[in-house]
Amino acid sequence: MEAAFQMVRQVVVFLLLAALLTNLFMGTEYKKYFTYVTSLIVILLVLVPVLGFFGKGKVWEKNYILSENKQQVEQTKEEIRLLGEKYEKQMKEKYVAQVKKDIALQCGVDESDCRIKMDDMKIILIRVRVKNADKMQKEWQNELAFRYGVEEEKIWIEEA
Repeated sequence: MEAAFQMVRQVVVFLLLAALLTNLFMGTEYKKYFTYVTSLIVILLVLVPVLGFFGKGKVWEKNYILSENKQQVEQTKEEIRLLGEKYEKQMKEKYVAQVKKDIALQCGVDESDCRIKMDDMKIILIRVRVKNADKMQKEWQNELAFRYGVEEEKIWIEEA
């Protein structure tokens, strides 16, 4: 008998909260969805104790817990994937900044005069603007090609 009172108490409290929340959604296009979900929850609130009386409540509860755990695992996997992408982007930005700094130091220019194009953490193009390009151009191209594994044709030393 206590279980029946507990069930009725849960349903009444939930319906009161749902009525309060329904007033928040009054006049919106989401009201019908909210009402639908509310109805499903009320059905579950009634079914779980009834099925528990017949011995099936533990099975429903176990399935609910398993589905909730599965949802949490999927959410955690997604968060890890997003953190990995964010970390990879940060590492790529740090790498590009460091390469620009090295090139600027080697060529005696400002970092803003260096441009780098990358593809999957591999440098595919280097462009440097210097004041006297003809003096050291070939030497710098050779050095940059050797240091970063870029073809000499993809390294442009331009006059500023």
